[in-house]
Amino acid sequence: MYGSTAGMRQAVAEAAWHARHRSAFGALLVDQPAMTAVLADLQLETEAATATALRLARAHDDDASDADRAFARLGTAVAKYWICKRGPGHAYEALECLGGNGYTEAFPLAMRYCEQPVMAVWEGSGNVIALDVLRALQREPDSLEAFDAEISRALGADRHLDAHWERTRRLAGEILRSPDAAARARELTASLALALQAALLLQHAPASVADAFAASRLGDDWRGGALYGALPAGTDAAAIVARI
Repeated sequence: MYGSTAGMRQAVAEAAWHARHRSAFGALLVDQPAMTAVLADLQLETEAATATALRLARAHDDDASDADRAFARLGTAVAKYWICKRGPGHAYEALECLGGNGYTEAFPLAMRYCEQPVMAVWEGSGNVIALDVLRALQREPDSLEAFDAEISRALGADRHLDAHWERTRRLAGEILRSPDAAARARELTASLALALQAALLLQHAPASVADAFAASRLGDDWRGGALYGALPAGTDAAAIVARI
């Protein structure tokens, strides 16, 4: 998880550096609205991964509370699945910001693109990690209680999170009662991960970041999906890019 997060940081930094020094159509790339949106979206992903990784690092400290230890049992598997899964697509989109040079293997982003999938498969594929999430939910119910408490700290701050977490709670109950729970483990894990990332950003990130993340990634109409640059109208993309 930490390796994937560090890779995201490297990727968005490389992409932004290029965009700030390359001009096209009479303006720097970073000031072209389409590129601004892509860079902002890449930064949102990076900030969410960073906030999540640091929160879980605290939960693994020697002096962590019992509640944090219970949270870490579920949260680690959830975040490891999601952040590692998001890594390769994030690296690709950053690579594309450089055009052909991004694909040249002597450049850092081509190497990063090759390296990001290793983070996801080295200690278990997506299926293994998603099944570990189910195992935690089934065998250690206090882990879900601690996870719920973590999310609840941010409830009321954003309507997208409130609605998403209500849906996720229902989904968890439905899947855990189902004989086909394993077939939907990925769906549940992704929903848990997005809730955690949004909750942490709403508590600790600037409003421009937290609001854009929640609006763009929570709900049934996530327009971006696996792609980047399709942010909701009203997003302060320039303010987000300035943080890279």
